[in-house]
Amino acid sequence: MCNTVAKAKNVSNFATLIAINVKYPSMKASKIVFFLISVFFVLFVGCNNTDDEDEQLYYSYSNTMVKSFYLSDDTASIVDNLSKRFFTIDLVSGNIYNADSLPYGTDISRLVVNMEFSSPSKVEIYIKGKDENEETTTINYLESPSDSIDFSGGRGSVTMTVVAADGTTQQNYVIDVRVHQVQADSLIWEDLSSSNFPASGVVAQKTLMKNGLACCFTKDGSGEYSLFESSAPGQGNWQKKSITGVSDLDINSIVVSPDGFFALSGTAETKTLVFSSTGENWASVDGASTFYSLIGMYENTLLGITKEGTTYKYASYPQQGDLKTVPSDFPVSGFSNTIAYKSDWGTSQIAFVGGRLSDGHTFSNSVWGFDGENWASLNNVNGGAGGAPITPREGAMFFTYYTYKYNSSLDYHSKLLTYFIIGGSDGTNVLNDVYTSSDLGGFWTKAESGSSLALPEELAGRAFASAVVFDEYINTGTSQMLWQAVENPLVPKGMRYTKALTTEQVPYIYILGGVDKNGDLYDEVWRGVIRRLTFEPIP
Repeated sequence: MCNTVAKAKNVSNFATLIAINVKYPSMKASKIVFFLISVFFVLFVGCNNTDDEDEQLYYSYSNTMVKSFYLSDDTASIVDNLSKRFFTIDLVSGNIYNADSLPYGTDISRLVVNMEFSSPSKVEIYIKGKDENEETTTINYLESPSDSIDFSGGRGSVTMTVVAADGTTQQNYVIDVRVHQVQADSLIWEDLSSSNFPASGVVAQKTLMKNGLACCFTKDGSGEYSLFESSAPGQGNWQKKSITGVSDLDINSIVVSPDGFFALSGTAETKTLVFSSTGENWASVDGASTFYSLIGMYENTLLGITKEGTTYKYASYPQQGDLKTVPSDFPVSGFSNTIAYKSDWGTSQIAFVGGRLSDGHTFSNSVWGFDGENWASLNNVNGGAGGAPITPREGAMFFTYYTYKYNSSLDYHSKLLTYFIIGGSDGTNVLNDVYTSSDLGGFWTKAESGSSLALPEELAGRAFASAVVFDEYINTGTSQMLWQAVENPLVPKGMRYTKALTTEQVPYIYILGGVDKNGDLYDEVWRGVIRRLTFEPIP
């Protein structure tokens, strides 16, 4: 091994050779000096490399690093692709954990772990007993790497000590195998009706989103119309405004436009089109046709139905071309609200679901889409491959939200834009079923009773309710959050979220009002959210 004395001796010899060359500058001496200089540099560099090897060797003797950690695939198929679940190894804090928790209900009482180290002399795993009287179980991992480990005791129940090759240096680790404590992709609901419905004595209401505000239009028992606005509907902070300039306002007909609101006024079958830029002061629209019903906005054009005698025709404002007769399977009233979709190529489409046909008693189960020129049934009700389990109805809630699809080969959850249909009336009963589509309305799946997306029993069926999606910050003030009504509804603790809650907003679904089978209004507000969106940050 090189040392300081050897280095000094090499330098001294080199200096002597230089002196000889200066005193006897012959060709032969020059060649000798050149050769010896080369040898010197080789020895000098070799000495440095040896020092680096010494340092590396010393480091390996004191290395306690866990280089890799993963679970063995379970032969009992507890969960698919267990070995592909990613685990974080925090060498600074001594924590090993899976940031994306295993699915709800996963049995982690008999798992086999696979680990790689540098050159340990000892690796011992300690499993605390679940009862204070139970002794701690110790596993010598180097001798028994295939022994199963019970991780079900919670965080801190499984620890590990890695002793380096020097027999002295050691590092302690906490191994935490996390499992979702709730169904991660379930849709949970809270009853906010005790204090969050905008007004009392309301007989009709419709709530729409406009410029980041929830705008709730109401009519009370005395016939007074009001507008309530809120930027935080979950907190019950509603600002009341008076509605003027219109009588016999059809609350259910109100439609949001880029410039304000359209609605119908009157009691006859053909009603006057009215407009308000703020929702407060209304006036009739000059030059507009009388409408039987309003469907919604396609970009800057209002779409609806007009009635001439016994014939129903498509109508618009501003009017686009000649009025065309509505086909017999197209609804003329009772539509859901419309939803809009714009593709990556810039093409726009709006859609609605259900409604009452022109015969006055038949209901539709179609999802109708409009592309700016033509209407078409998106779910191919009449024998198409997509089909639809949707039962005929009117007054359904229709909105876009999210669901998650799990890719087991990649261990990754994809966030999908999803269309939701909730409730409505079939003419006899009001409904509280849920349908979802993740392919823009083509194929639909019904949420079976008790499934993660089904409504709670407490949320009774209703028709002509309003559903709006509102982005809000999470309030994590209580650990209580199940399928039940709570007086002070808050999002639960004990859940994990992949981004900081202080900077991320979560989309909440608000259901307001709706009528029962007798036509009486529910003065209720319900709030729902996908659990996956409410998980706490990774520590």
